Amino acid sequence: MTPYTIRPAIENDIPEISRLIIQLYQSELPGALTGSLDMQAELFRFTLEVNGESALRNRYMLCDESGNVVGTGMIEFPGEKPYDRAPNGTVSQAFRTIGFAATLRLLGTVARSLFGVYQHKENDSALIHSVVVDGSQRGRGAGEVLMRGLEKVIRERGAARARVQVLESNTEARRFYARLAYKEIWRSSWWQAFLSWRNLVMEKEVGMIP
Repeated sequence: MTPYTIRPAIENDIPEISRLIIQLYQSELPGALTGSLDMQAELFRFTLEVNGESALRNRYMLCDESGNVVGTGMIEFPGEKPYDRAPNGTVSQAFRTIGFAATLRLLGTVARSLFGVYQHKENDSALIHSVVVDGSQRGRGAGEVLMRGLEKVIRERGAARARVQVLESNTEARRFYARLAYKEIWRSSWWQAFLSWRNLVMEKEVGMIP
């Protein structure tokens, strides 16, 4: 297995985070994000830079043995302000970068996703999200190393459980989390699924992991 390391995200990681976010969209919601890859990356760099410190807080980077970034993931702890995926200026920036039609398509996707969002409020758990591993590293154990690292952070912060939200249609991700001992605890209602997509939340006890 290729050795991987995990470290907190820094400002210089923003271009790599942007590249990985594009892959996350392609994997989870194919067709939602279109246009030039360079312009997509420019859009996400904008949103990350506008968010400032909050875009990097509780975000971790997975690196290969040469120090190259090959994955990322974030943790949302109760009581903390969630990361804003569409800060002020995002729409106008999207029109300038990916174009009118692509922006409308993306906005429609974002609007639909709001109906199925899971509200995480429990104090003794943390929500892992925005997890993505570069396509060149999948199948090599990178995803498991990333998740173990995020779970370790959660445990060290004093939370007993880790949670992930995943689309019901994303069978590959569901199998991956199940292999890591995550179990389904919540799913969106029929009306949420009708307006958006069926979402599941899976949970794992991490407080007692050595």
